[in-house]
Amino acid sequence: MPEQIEKLALLSQKGNREAFSKLYDLFMPKIYSYVYYRCFSRSTAEDVVSQAFLKALEHLNQFTPQRGSFSSWLYRIAHNCLMDFYKDNPRVVNIDDISERPSTHDLESEIQDRNNYEKIKPFLDKLNEDQREILILRLWDNMSYREISGVMGRQEAACKMQFSRAIAFLRSKIPLNLFIIFILLRKIVHAI
Repeated sequence: MPEQIEKLALLSQKGNREAFSKLYDLFMPKIYSYVYYRCFSRSTAEDVVSQAFLKALEHLNQFTPQRGSFSSWLYRIAHNCLMDFYKDNPRVVNIDDISERPSTHDLESEIQDRNNYEKIKPFLDKLNEDQREILILRLWDNMSYREISGVMGRQEAACKMQFSRAIAFLRSKIPLNLFIIFILLRKIVHAI
């Protein structure tokens, strides 16, 4: 599958709109989930994802497979768009946006997911920004260390070390019941 993605990316660089459309269809749900679970706002996620794909299309000629996978490149663009959004806007999470998110979950489940995240968030906030991001990319977004390396612009070994340190810290600080919620929340994210 990665070879097929790279072929689609190269075809897109040559102006093949159908190839880019296929990449969009393949990655849009993943990028949306990536952004949504960092802002918990449907409207913000939609805006950021739109901006990310627009930037990807505009800068498609800058993608080179030798420097990393298309997936990592696209996640990096989404990450940068989200950071730009936070620079330009105060971070306000609207609880009403949770019910707007299109999913198979009902409103109660969405609110419970959010409540569980809020219980875990103080522990995640004690991690440095890189550790937190690597942890989320690895556990929630189910990325390989190689992909994380591409997204973060760091060496693969450094990503592994940061992840290991983050897990060790969380194991030592989070009460067992919250650690279980943390693991369950990961499964909830992947089920969506």
